[in-house]
Amino acid sequence: MKILLGINVLTMIDSQVYGNHLAWMYHLGRLKEQKGIDIILYTPWRCSIDRMRNNAAKMALEYGCDYLMFVDDDMILQTDTLECLLDADKDIVMAHTYIRGYPFHPMAFKNKSEIPNDIQLAHFDDLMEFKNDEGLVDCSAIGFATVLIKTDILRKLEPPYFVTTPNSTEDVYFCLRAKIEIGPEVSVAVDTRCPTGHAMDKEFVHEKTVHAHKAYYEALFPQKPEDNERGDRGDNYHKLIERL
Repeated sequence: MKILLGINVLTMIDSQVYGNHLAWMYHLGRLKEQKGIDIILYTPWRCSIDRMRNNAAKMALEYGCDYLMFVDDDMILQTDTLECLLDADKDIVMAHTYIRGYPFHPMAFKNKSEIPNDIQLAHFDDLMEFKNDEGLVDCSAIGFATVLIKTDILRKLEPPYFVTTPNSTEDVYFCLRAKIEIGPEVSVAVDTRCPTGHAMDKEFVHEKTVHAHKAYYEALFPQKPEDNERGDRGDNYHKLIERL
């Protein structure tokens, strides 16, 4: 099996994302030994997202790849993300991702129109209520922050495959075009078994936000502050004095 992995790196990458991707790449390297999966890495320098995706698609076809995978440079992944997406066996499947801005919709869309051959997309906010026993949710369109695409789909379409329009992003455009030009049998899904972390912009703690920040971190790390080995600066100073 051969997969072209495209990561659109802009000018810099978050340190946590960098570390996560290094660990994931090590895991991908071991997959070649364990399962015979070859990864071709494509990381162009600072170009528009649709241009990058089209170049990656062209390379995937030229190299005879079975899959085209995209991972954005602000995503934190589970180690088994690729295995989950392969196991899903969908034409287009995304690791469960939230848009990195309020109100944090899932990066997935459903058709709210009941008229045949009519498409009116809406955010799939109740996504988790529709997952099947395998943790998959069928969608009308998805984002491509972390996505796996069968190259057979590309072979049935004419380039450019990805186009950013005034009314649509390049990923939604691709999903809708595939379903319209190839047919509704094209499977588009979200895999909830491999949720991602989507890095956000820097935030500021303020008198009006401190309580919300505390609630967030207490839910994410449910230990008590005194159980935290790092603690804050004051805790560290007290521990240093005790050791002296």
